[in-house]
Amino acid sequence: MELDSISEVKLENLHQEVVAAPAWAEGPIYFVGDVGGSYARLGFARQVAAGRHLKIRYVRFHMHQKDINEVKDFFALILEQVLGSAPGPAPSSVATVDAIAVAVDHAARLAAHPFVARIAYGAITVPGPVVQMRRGGPFNQLKGIADLGEYPTFLFPPGRSCIMNDLVGGAYGLVTVSEEGVLPGCCQLMWEGTLWRPVMGPHVPAGSQLGKGGTLVLAQGTGLGAALIEYDESREEYRVTPLELGSLTVPQGIQSADYLQGLATYLHIEPTLVDEAASVGGKAAAAKDAAGAAGGAPGRLSNLRWEQLVSATALEYNYSASSRAATRRTKRRRSA
Repeated sequence: MELDSISEVKLENLHQEVVAAPAWAEGPIYFVGDVGGSYARLGFARQVAAGRHLKIRYVRFHMHQKDINEVKDFFALILEQVLGSAPGPAPSSVATVDAIAVAVDHAARLAAHPFVARIAYGAITVPGPVVQMRRGGPFNQLKGIADLGEYPTFLFPPGRSCIMNDLVGGAYGLVTVSEEGVLPGCCQLMWEGTLWRPVMGPHVPAGSQLGKGGTLVLAQGTGLGAALIEYDESREEYRVTPLELGSLTVPQGIQSADYLQGLATYLHIEPTLVDEAASVGGKAAAAKDAAGAAGGAPGRLSNLRWEQLVSATALEYNYSASSRAATRRTKRRRSA
């Protein structure tokens, strides 16, 4: 798998790097995206390597309003970039003749655009339950309901588009890269079940690591997502089941200034810590709100985001810190 198969681009560079790029001039285009509690990543994909792999370029948007319907604004910004024009004025609540004329002209330009004509499928994943691959929600971290029928058909062709649970989409992605023999380039095998090789036998596809037992997929982001991959012996294929485990919150114990300072240093970022003296005299709540205004979340004494707190690097730091603490406890017991 190519190292640059998936990469982020700035919104203002989307037209130049994707729409007008020679490498993207032929073949079907897929509109893809992943919407989380904190960010939405939306962009385009195309087939490479004789159709076996996809190359994806996406734009990251911050979910400031914490509302799933905010993605409609992001779709509009992307379509403006497809046309190669700057975003127009905000729509008026009054449908004037001029406003209608502008909207009709905009739609006509999109309908005639060769890049739009090649968008064959549209699919996004959302952090919650999905019904019939058309409606998503309710969500723990976001307001509103995701409705495929409300999305622009320029990006979501009717009959060839869907909304998926985010972990279901991720699980199907793991199945795909495993069957294509490129899973080792994406993931590291941490351990094997005792029956993995006996069950799979000598017919293990090159690069496959899923096996025929159950595979639990977990993803820590703003919330905790999960899905189960199972092998259907009768159909000789994998199937994916969504598992909604809810969302996680940062425990109070993680508000230790020493811990957060150490973690921030390990992550090579500069934290915004609240002066603990400010919490004396019943001012703790105001201090925490100040931390939120400075870029953190209310109730947290740092600007570290949840995604940073549960990242692989942070988990590595936590493991090291736990090991050091265990060593200190052992030494104290021996010296007592």
